[in-house]
Amino acid sequence: MHLEGDEKEEKFNRLDQVLAVYGRDPEQLIRVLQEAQHIFGYLPEEVQAYISQQDGYPGKCRERGGYLLRPFLHRAKGEI
Repeated sequence: MHLEGDEKEEKFNRLDQVLAVYGRDPEQLIRVLQEAQHIFGYLPEEVQAYISQQDGYPGKCRERGGYLLRPFLHRAKGEI
């Protein structure tokens, strides 16, 4: 991921707000991944790992959401 410093911290703070809204409910994983994609522009490994480490989501990020959103996971906007 190409974020550093304040920009990275701000985006992860926004992601924490999303996680707070959805209460770390495994049934809301797709919504969390969609919101994370909106915040970061795509779903880099670092973001997936961060979400997976949250209560209620261990391992489910890849099991459930990762496969459904696979085309969007590892490429920033404009990357081929």
